Amino acid sequence: MIVLDPEAPYNFELSLEFLVSQNKGPLPYLRKNNNLQMAITVNENVIPLRIYSIGKINSPKLIVETVDEIPNESKLKQIITNFLNLQLDLRKAYQYMEEDRILKEIRNKLYGFKAPKMAVTIFEGIVKAIIQQQISLNVAYNLTANIIRKFGHTINFKGENYYAFPKPEDLANSSIHELTSCGLSRRKAEYIKHFSEAVSRQSFNSEKLRNLSPQEIINELTKFRGIGKWTAELIIAACIGLDWIPADDLGVRRAISQYYFNGNLQTSEVIRKFTEKWRGSKVVIITYLLYGNRLKIKI
Repeated sequence: MIVLDPEAPYNFELSLEFLVSQNKGPLPYLRKNNNLQMAITVNENVIPLRIYSIGKINSPKLIVETVDEIPNESKLKQIITNFLNLQLDLRKAYQYMEEDRILKEIRNKLYGFKAPKMAVTIFEGIVKAIIQQQISLNVAYNLTANIIRKFGHTINFKGENYYAFPKPEDLANSSIHELTSCGLSRRKAEYIKHFSEAVSRQSFNSEKLRNLSPQEIINELTKFRGIGKWTAELIIAACIGLDWIPADDLGVRRAISQYYFNGNLQTSEVIRKFTEKWRGSKVVIITYLLYGNRLKIKI
């Protein structure tokens, strides 16, 4: 058992709901009775994790149940902490929100919410982002679950199945037919296979993107066929967590337009300019607006 102490405030239930509320299957995360069930691969070992809260919003504490023998507990703690954004300091963003009537109301209703990253690894995030291109999130979730069931790794822990996202070699060694049988278009199957091959043969290290600037990340990712600016910016904001707005994303445009432009959908250029005033807290604020819009919070 591992004990984690998130930076307060932290509302585990809200954060878990944001992560898995629309699941149609393993993504590879599952929610059961306010527990987060998932598996991750650490040093080639698939490790099941059952995470739940025993603390309060202003004195948070998480328990992680897992196997008795953990190859590298400190690395595992770091991975979980980064994925769930446990050390995120909300104070600066909350100061911005205090001065904005709309953001203040949303903050009060979502107090302590910290959006988990869209993936544990950059590789997982990029594959998910490719899947999400030009389709609804619900459809993308179904396709992702299909891929995890077919190519991922399953481990039984205390009588239940826990799912880990496929490794790069799992997808690199797949056929286009196997990928399209999961519901992917042929083109997306080709994009995913090509990218997975590059990561698998170590000609591209996706984790090194964490050390680059947003523009450098865009430059590196858009070298790959099927990865454009929208995908790269989604990785920058939702997977790495840099201070960047994926302004071409329709969900982002809708959320900001709903709350600040009377529902009139704005262009990505308008969105980029509008969000500059949130510099330093852009990702936190936009996730609050996205979540508020999803929950239909009225101001």
